[in-house]
Amino acid sequence: MVTLAERQKAEKLMTSTGKKERKPRVSEAQLALKGFSTGEKDLYKEVGGVRKRELMETRAAEKRSLDFFASKSYGKQMPVPNKKQENKEVFGKNSEAALIEWEKN
Repeated sequence: MVTLAERQKAEKLMTSTGKKERKPRVSEAQLALKGFSTGEKDLYKEVGGVRKRELMETRAAEKRSLDFFASKSYGKQMPVPNKKQENKEVFGKNSEAALIEWEKN
């Protein structure tokens, strides 16, 4: 049932703007925290901030480790899979002077 005051308010809104004014939507986050006190809301906000900060720190650490290992080079000491043919050709052609002491027979 619509009261007279509500009708008058609706007519006033329609005549002033030509459209009905809509109430601003309440976000889902605000609805989820509706029954909590201000202190509890602040606590949940801070916990969310701490979790985001920890997540960003772990992502940054993972990125640093990936960058470190991507830039690390082993030089000529380690055979590389994409030089397989070159490694096969060079195999066994080292002189005795180029070998390490424990490799000599």
